[in-house]
This record gives sequence, C-alpha cells and structure tokens, in this order.
Amino acid sequence: MSAHLPIYRWLGPALALLALGAAAPHGARAEAPAAAEAHAAVAPQAVKTTAVMGSAAPRAEVVLTGYAAQALERLRKKGLVMLDGTQNEHPIAALVIFKQPREKTFRLLAQSERQNEYRPEITSIRTIERRPEGPLDEHQLKIMFVKVAYRLQFLLDYEARSLRWTLDPQFDNGLEHVAGVWELYEYSDAQQTLGRFGTAVRVGKGLPRWLQDSVSRSKVPDTLEATRRWVDSSGRWRP
Repeated sequence: MSAHLPIYRWLGPALALLALGAAAPHGARAEAPAAAEAHAAVAPQAVKTTAVMGSAAPRAEVVLTGYAAQALERLRKKGLVMLDGTQNEHPIAALVIFKQPREKTFRLLAQSERQNEYRPEITSIRTIERRPEGPLDEHQLKIMFVKVAYRLQFLLDYEARSLRWTLDPQFDNGLEHVAGVWELYEYSDAQQTLGRFGTAVRVGKGLPRWLQDSVSRSKVPDTLEATRRWVDSSGRWRP
C-alpha cells in the first residue's frame, strides 16, 4: 500500500467511479448520460442487503416496502434514486430500474471484464483468475498523471441473482477499501429489473472522510446512469 499513498490527493473526483465494481453490457453509441436526481432519504433497513448465497430473491414489490414515498416516486419517474445508506455497511446506496429481464441484467452485470465499455476512466481490466465464486479482476485507472492499480474479487450468486465485490487482500492495492453489491429483483411483470446497489470506498488516510463522502456521492449517480444505459442497450451503449 505504501507505494500508492501519493495518489490519494488526486482521487477525490474519481471515487464514485471506483465504487462501481460490477460491469455492464456491450453497447451502441448514445447521448451522454443525464445527471441523476438528488438523494432521497429512506428507512435505514431499506438499504441493508438481503440476498443470501443460494437463496431465492423476493419480487421488487416486496423489497420496496418501507421506502419513503418520495424516493419511490423519483424511482418511477427517473429510473434511478440515491438513498441514505449512512447507517449500513454500504454508505453509498441506490435503487435502479433496468429495462431488461432479471436474468439478462444479471448476465450483463456479471461480465466484470467489460466495465471499461461504459466507464472510460478505467484504462484496462484484466481477469487474473476465474474462480468458482467469481472472477478476480485487476483494474488499471489513470487519475491526472497517476496510475492506480487494484484487484477486485467478485462473488456471483446465480440463484439469488446478486453480485458482490471486494478488494483482493493478497494484492498491493492502490486503495484502502472497496466493497459493493448489486441485488436484482423481478419488476413490472418480470420484463424489467429492480437493482439495489450499495458500495463503500476508502482511499486512505490522506483524504478527509467528509470530502471523500461528499465527492463520491456527487459522482455516483452519473456512473449508475451510465450502467443503466449500458444494460438497457444490451451492452451497445457507449458514453
């Protein structure tokens, strides 16, 4: 880790981009992603993850119970709403509606090596190993004139249609902590998918916590919107 400490003062603008560990589909060109709506508060229990390895997931209507009416209205209108997840393991959280069935959405997001198709800040992704639980990928990022390398281990639950990711502890990562989850639920007569997203990122002691939270929260909506467009286009959309 020590070799990467000088990068922290440049990382603020890119925190949100690092947060999205899971990938999206191949895509056709489209207009630039629109900015997402402001955050909406929800009950604390609403952003806790519920999928368990090997368990079937409930339908979206059940999952959405307990969320604030304002958040649900914004989700229906915009297809994306940021949540207040500060009391949970993933302080950055969101709900996203994908215009693809649950199975296809899962298959697209599980293709972790394709993230740079909709995340231009990633200069390269290399799959180091395909493990039974999911791929181990090495990401190369360029921020200003500094290159950042880190490895993510993905955990794919094919039955519950959920994806999780965390840093590989065996690698000299340029980040202190990255973890996240996508939980996917059938929505709107199973022709669409509700995605529940959560992530946590710590770049290290060189960046104040309040600045890290502020910057990452401001950038994540744009990155999630790009992910949504990529999935909706079956991987053809490009930023």
